[in-house]
Amino acid sequence: PLVTQAVRYMRLYFNNKITLSELCRHCNSSPQHLIRLFKSEFKQTPIEFLTNIRLGVAKEMMLHSNLAFKEIAGEVGIDNPLYFSRIFKQYEGISPREYRNRYQKQWKGQACFSPGPDNRIIVNILLFWQNPTS
Repeated sequence: PLVTQAVRYMRLYFNNKITLSELCRHCNSSPQHLIRLFKSEFKQTPIEFLTNIRLGVAKEMMLHSNLAFKEIAGEVGIDNPLYFSRIFKQYEGISPREYRNRYQKQWKGQACFSPGPDNRIIVNILLFWQNPTS
């Protein structure tokens, strides 16, 4: 189905710049139709869904790495670190720094992602988001 195709595409390429137009071209759909389907299925637009994917990966990176927020933003497809901080706070209610300070201690030593072959944690986080269990 169309929604599954769009979700798979976003999970695979979330770290690239994805526009609604590009997503619609990939799925052979109009923006209005795709938005309607996403709102019906997920109660959010495709771009909001994409933002949640990006922030989910960013939160894992904050907990299980010491990468700077600027680097994390770039790794999840958000080029502007100030925009990343603003959108993170809008969605999560706290800043990226507050999130890391609050939750990283809880997860210390309990990392669910180990570094990949190039010692960068993003490798295994990407594998998780590309092959979710649910």
